[in-house]
Amino acid sequence: MEAEITTKTKLRRINAKKITKAVKKLFIEANTALGEDVVEALKRALTREESETGRQVLQKIIENADIARRKKCPSVRIRGWQLFLWKWDRMFT
Repeated sequence: MEAEITTKTKLRRINAKKITKAVKKLFIEANTALGEDVVEALKRALTREESETGRQVLQKIIENADIARRKKCPSVRIRGWQLFLWKWDRMFT
């Protein structure tokens, strides 16, 4: 049974499932899509990079960012968050 809380301001009830769904959506978006400015900076760096190894690394980062965006999965740089998100989803749904 829910207890009533008396406060000086009026409290609103919020649906925890709606909040969880919104947080999950924003979390996935934040971790799967690099900003266009970042992608453009990586592409500019690729054209200026002198070493072959450096160009290969930049190319892989650009490819990973594209795959992450298309498949809606975190890029390699943040894959530890996948387990957190999976556990979070199981806890609140």
